[in-house]
Amino acid sequence: MTPQEAGGIVGIIVALTGAYIAWRKYRPETNDITVTTADKVNTMTLRFAGDVAKDNDDLRAEIEELRKEFRQYREDTDSAMAQLKIEVRAERNEKERYMRENEDLRGRVDELESEVRALKSGR
Repeated sequence: MTPQEAGGIVGIIVALTGAYIAWRKYRPETNDITVTTADKVNTMTLRFAGDVAKDNDDLRAEIEELRKEFRQYREDTDSAMAQLKIEVRAERNEKERYMRENEDLRGRVDELESEVRALKSGR
């Protein structure tokens, strides 16, 4: 083996040893960075989850308010429809009464016209 080859091998070993030592030395700092980053991510996630939960609560309250308004609207509409049905029924009954009365009056008019014709023909 030539001195250059031996120097190359020793250089590689020294470089790998230096990299290993640097890796071991900076590993705690890397762990600290990882833990700090994970803590920040966890804090942000919890804050985001809290915001989402608050938004969900707000939406639930809004939906319940809309449901309450809809129930009131439905009750009012049903009440108005019932009142209108009563009014329509009363109007129909009155119309039928007027139609019967009208038929009676037409019959009476026909009788009177017959009497008038009879009286005119009897002169």
